[in-house]
Amino acid sequence: MRQLCSDALGRADFPLATTTVDTTAEKVHLTSAGTDKPSIVVLPGTGHNAAAALPWLRALSQHWPTTIVDLPGQPGLSDPRRPPRARLAWYGRVLDEVLDVTQMDGVVLAGNTLGAAVALAAGSPRVAARLLVSPAGFVRLTVDPKLVGVSAAWLLRPTADRTRDVLQLFVAPRPQRTRDGGGVDDPDGRELPHDPGPAAAARRAAGRPRHIYRAWSPSANTTGSCQHRARRQ
Repeated sequence: MRQLCSDALGRADFPLATTTVDTTAEKVHLTSAGTDKPSIVVLPGTGHNAAAALPWLRALSQHWPTTIVDLPGQPGLSDPRRPPRARLAWYGRVLDEVLDVTQMDGVVLAGNTLGAAVALAAGSPRVAARLLVSPAGFVRLTVDPKLVGVSAAWLLRPTADRTRDVLQLFVAPRPQRTRDGGGVDDPDGRELPHDPGPAAAARRAAGRPRHIYRAWSPSANTTGSCQHRARRQ
């Protein structure tokens, strides 16, 4: 895996700089692009790393100097070990150490899923803002026992029927028509129009405190990244 990630970074068609820093989690690998000290620090999600996030690095570094942190304990070029418990607090402390060692100030932490949870766990005063994409870390993760059962069966013998059983758990049930046929029932039991679009969703969310941002993502085509290549091994 480490060799695949190194090869993927070596094939990048834009200038990169790589380094490792010493922390209490041993070596943490950083991949940077752009000039001057980084103003954006990207924290990939579970199973991801800089090699898998090169499209993000390319797009962001065209506007701001950017660094991607390979989180320890995840596939990548940082130390593969992680603690068995209290991981988020540990990740937050490690990230604080990385910011101190590199003397990054006024940075924006951009985290995806697990990376967003790490961004929330970091307490460094060097952080100016946090950008959370599909964030984890707000509530404790729970796994439905039925999902565990069908996933285990699929892993043991991935047949077409077992694949269908797994996928059905990731798809919302079809909305049911109301008795008069005039709409569909939402999970709260209220009747909605045939096609509850963004306007209807906004009305339902009225009065609930939140920030809504239009999301943008660079191309997700990471063919050749270590993650995609590893899946083919």
